Amino acid sequence: MRILTVALFALAYLSCQRKPDDISTEVYATDKGYAYRIYLHGKTAIQQETVPGLPGAKPFCDSLDAQKVSRLVKFKIEKRQNPAVTSAEIDSLKIGTKC
Repeated sequence: MRILTVALFALAYLSCQRKPDDISTEVYATDKGYAYRIYLHGKTAIQQETVPGLPGAKPFCDSLDAQKVSRLVKFKIEKRQNPAVTSAEIDSLKIGTKC
């Protein structure tokens, strides 16, 4: 539900903007693993502390996995696509879930 809420917020925000030309990502460490943030025009639009598209609340095991997913989400936003990430996309990116 949280992922859907974040995705809907991001889509609503993007629909009010002309171009998502000011978009950036940040990967950071948490007490359980790694996470990422997506910034639009300098403001946090998405903060993802667990691997999206999977059941449960599994953290990213390493910073590279968090970076891969943040780049995918950034690409989707730039292409004006739904930024939600599916389990198939997580599999194709080979994101580890056993830390």
